[in-house]
Amino acid sequence: MLPESRQRLRFHRRPFPDDWCQWSGQFNTICRCFNDRDTPCGCDGNLTVGVSFKGLVCHSSSSRKSEISGLASKNAYKIYVFEPATVLTQADFSVLRNRNTVSPPAHGGYLAGVAILMAWLGLDGFELRLCRDGRLWPTVRHHALLFTATVAACMLNPYGYELHTWMLSSLGRPRPEISGWAPLPLFSVDGLLFWCFALGTFLCLKKSVEPRRWPGLIVMSLLSWQAVKHQGHLPFAAMMGSFVLVPHIESVVRQLFGWLEDRAAEQHPSPDGQRSMGSIAVALMLFVVLSCAQFPRQATLNVNRDYHAVSAMPFMADNRLEGNVLVTFNGAQYALAVFADSSPESRIAFDGWFRTCYPQPIIDMYFDFILGDLPQHVRYREASSGPFDAKKALEYKNPDLVLIECERKNSVRTMEACSAEWCLLYQDSLAQLWGRRSIYDDQQSERFLPEHRRHRSNDLQQGRVAWPAFPKTGRPARRIELTLGNSGAAVR
Repeated sequence: MLPESRQRLRFHRRPFPDDWCQWSGQFNTICRCFNDRDTPCGCDGNLTVGVSFKGLVCHSSSSRKSEISGLASKNAYKIYVFEPATVLTQADFSVLRNRNTVSPPAHGGYLAGVAILMAWLGLDGFELRLCRDGRLWPTVRHHALLFTATVAACMLNPYGYELHTWMLSSLGRPRPEISGWAPLPLFSVDGLLFWCFALGTFLCLKKSVEPRRWPGLIVMSLLSWQAVKHQGHLPFAAMMGSFVLVPHIESVVRQLFGWLEDRAAEQHPSPDGQRSMGSIAVALMLFVVLSCAQFPRQATLNVNRDYHAVSAMPFMADNRLEGNVLVTFNGAQYALAVFADSSPESRIAFDGWFRTCYPQPIIDMYFDFILGDLPQHVRYREASSGPFDAKKALEYKNPDLVLIECERKNSVRTMEACSAEWCLLYQDSLAQLWGRRSIYDDQQSERFLPEHRRHRSNDLQQGRVAWPAFPKTGRPARRIELTLGNSGAAVR
């Protein structure tokens, strides 16, 4: 485990720099259409993912926008060799800058960017070899220098090679609990945008008159295959498509407008032209229908009441219930954002940074409480974490409050079994909030909560609330802007 991360194995208190809540939105705005949840706290992404991928793939291939191979100039050679290195260095130094406030962005996104870059450059050279292009060896030397500089830039981080060895060990462990790593449900509403992407790609490539660059298309196909296996990879495929397909989209649009102009000028258009453009029109109509079906999910950024504890948070804010809070994994990112605004002294355990921040024994301890003792194909647990103990999380670092989902039967049974130490303060159809009896049942305690201020019902939680869905605390809210963030979600 990373040395810095070992210091964070306490109740997860982040100082909540203003950047946190700023980060938490824009990546969702960019990638939420490729996510299995349409709420602002359900994306699995990272700053390093987008920066590394876009910087590595797009910049490294820009030098061949108009040629099959080779460099446009010596200046271009210098720019395109060192831009990816600069991008990764910026990402790595963002770790150094924030290491005392947030956990390091050791997401696998930058490694994926390096792997994609390697595939792109290798296929690029292979294409030149098949074409017997005389510029093969200058291009290979350029690509070798580019890739070497990129890999060297990855070593510029506060942890050195330990960051990479830790990440490889983490990626080698299964993560069946995380829905973002589950296969894409193609035949559901969540799969509609992938079909839009696939249909648009097929249409553009079939009708485009621009030359097809097979290295880019092969890499995009591999990413699409990975996206179907792990839905968290969909943003990679989308970003690659946004770069590879632009000239083909432009070609199809130009042809369509040209056909409309010719039809306006002709009195008797040819049957072949009508059939050809008719097929394009049908495909475009289908594309529009699929896009419109997604519009309600993309028009506004909402928080679902049936997924996040939107009603429990105002109750906590109104009664000043704060301290160490054990939160269900799926709602942790939302709780972090709310506490940053209404209860900055609260600390949570544990959240979607997952192995980036927590070692496996800590993860196993909390999942023992949240998920229970499940089969290996549903939940990964290491033997080194010790025997299963659902109550251990209730003792570790002395939580004051426990916020759980009612459908987490294992958590509910555990809390009911510990009712001698815990009392139910709040309940609705989605969430339960428990507090320590020694704090909230003791009339001598400053934090005593009388019975008439407690709320226990089965009020149905449905509908949506506009982002960020923070409780009104009677004081000026902090300014929250849409920027970039990271989160995770456990399977429900």
